[in-house]
This record gives sequence, C-alpha cells and structure tokens, in this order.
Amino acid sequence: MLQVLRDGPRFQIADDRHFRLLLARIVENVIRDRHGYHTAGRRAPARERAISRESVLVLDPPRAGAATPSQITDQREQEAWVQLALELLEADDRRLIVAREWGMCRSPSSERSSGRARTRRGCATSARS
Repeated sequence: MLQVLRDGPRFQIADDRHFRLLLARIVENVIRDRHGYHTAGRRAPARERAISRESVLVLDPPRAGAATPSQITDQREQEAWVQLALELLEADDRRLIVAREWGMCRSPSSERSSGRARTRRGCATSARS
C-alpha cells in the first residue's frame, strides 16, 4: 500500500468511495500477482528431460594438435632449460649431444652392431665417457 502511494502514479480522487475502490483494485491485483508467483511451475528434476545429442551444434570443435597457451609456455620453458644445460657443457660434450639428438649421429646400437667407431660425422666421444 505504501509502495503505491510512494512510487505509484499521481492521481486525484473525488471522494472516499473512489479512493477505497482504487485501493481495493490495487490490493486485488497484488494478491493475484502473488498467487501466480507462488503457483508457477518451478524447476523440478522429475520434469527435466535430457537434450538429445542431435540438437547440439558444436560451433568450435577442438582442433587436433592445437596447443593451449599454457602448453606453449611450458614447451618454451623446457627449451630454455635445455639451452642453458647445453651452454654449461664443455664444447665436445655439447657437440656430441647436439649431433646425437638432432640427427647427425646414428644410434649407438647400430654403430656397435656394424663395428664402426662412434667418430662418424663429428660424433666423437669425449675421453671421459
């Protein structure tokens, strides 16, 4: 009631009878509104149905092989650690590892089986190994 008088439209009433009819109409409408609110259908798990898979449209399917930003950052950090480790090695050891890891040497098992020395194509072993 106070909300109507405070926030409602401004009106002029000829007499007390009109004022009471107006208030009766407002109260009736509020009661109907509250009744509708309290009897409205609510979400009930028993009434819910699963959405069929055919009705779902995947707008952005995951791409095969696409790396996430965190995966890219992780890979760059690992590369930086490997680079640092290589820089801390002596030159002969570094050449051996770089040649072996990036395809300049044959695998040790194939060299042992063929009887060849591991000095093939710059893959000399250091005296320490």
